[in-house]
Amino acid sequence: MAPPLYTVKFFRVKGVVGRHEVFVPPYKSWVLRNIDCYGSMDALGGGNILISSISEDVSFIYFEWLALERSSKSWEGRQAITYDDAVGGLRIDNFTSYPVDVSITGYELDDPEAAPPIIP
Repeated sequence: MAPPLYTVKFFRVKGVVGRHEVFVPPYKSWVLRNIDCYGSMDALGGGNILISSISEDVSFIYFEWLALERSSKSWEGRQAITYDDAVGGLRIDNFTSYPVDVSITGYELDDPEAAPPIIP
């Protein structure tokens, strides 16, 4: 019988500015399920969040807020991020000086392909 799956917080930071990276633990894989972001912009500018896979350098989420916009933006789906020889993980970028709250959740699974070989 397979073990039960529980939602795990991969990244939850209030006021993201700049670049943040979070890596998949050894011998695990992540399945991203939900990404929630909240931005509150003033009259002088907007903000954005770009989320990508570090090892593949592939972006899969981009959220943008315009000047004076105050709103939550959400994504729900499935993206697999693997350990990938210690370089697998997520890169969260905010290229503006306006902070955005970011929460990323999903499932953490054992990854038999990333596990070291068993020596008898």
